[in-house]
Amino acid sequence: MLKLSDLTKNTLTLVIGAITAQVIPFALQPFLRRIYSVEDFGSMTIFLNLFAVLSIISALRYEAAIILPKNNNESANIVSLTFVINIIFSLLLLFSLLFFKNTIAIFLNFPSKYINFLFFLPVGILMFGVCQSINFWLIRHKAFKSSSGNKIVRRFTEGVAQTLLGIFKIPGGLFFGDLLGHFANSLAGLRQLFRNQFSFKNISERKMAFVQKKYIEYPKYNAIPTLLSSAANALPFLFINKIYSTEVVGFLDLSKLVLSIPLIFISSAISQVLYQQITQKKHQRLSVKKDILTILY
Repeated sequence: MLKLSDLTKNTLTLVIGAITAQVIPFALQPFLRRIYSVEDFGSMTIFLNLFAVLSIISALRYEAAIILPKNNNESANIVSLTFVINIIFSLLLLFSLLFFKNTIAIFLNFPSKYINFLFFLPVGILMFGVCQSINFWLIRHKAFKSSSGNKIVRRFTEGVAQTLLGIFKIPGGLFFGDLLGHFANSLAGLRQLFRNQFSFKNISERKMAFVQKKYIEYPKYNAIPTLLSSAANALPFLFINKIYSTEVVGFLDLSKLVLSIPLIFISSAISQVLYQQITQKKHQRLSVKKDILTILY
């Protein structure tokens, strides 16, 4: 029963954090929808869907392996490996935008007045990738309150920044606010990372190469399915923008925001806690049957 209550308590911690983090931007919607135009939101929706597809593979899914090792040294080397891969991925994306920015914008029917904000993609993806790795490290160490707190920091900063930038009529306020949210999340995450036993002392190129080979199954078998799943969610918005208009996408985004709230609150929080719990019991050679049945119930 102790393990079961821990599972429930940790899940509730993440669920409450997810609810708080999502309530902030949702509560600001009535104000933001009056400050910004439908075209602003439509363009931001296209940007965020591109972001979602690209960011999901920015570390080739190695971040999901951070919880698995028995010792922290191996896990810390996976964290460092994901940082390196994220930097390389973001640089490649930046160079691609430098040469093909206009071609991409025309293909996606992305409004020309927002085209330069596409350069926020590699910067945001880099910070998001770093935060994802940190989040898995926090989950590994059962720092669920810290994980929830970082999400709240991101959404609060993003919401306040977008509101203030909109009030002062700063062009691209939605894009700048999103980037500032990632930046705040990165700072909070790095602070939590070092407060939860992370150290660069035992990290080396040799050890990173070792974990890169040991957990090669993640990029081989997990990256492509995850990419396709993310693309399946993003493609309707991209196609509708191509066929209809950015304004239509803006209205569709609001509908999706309302309808997806229950899924956002529950699924991610439960999966992260259950992942940590199953990994811990695997190392201890204990049954996970009760945990699975409890979550299923």
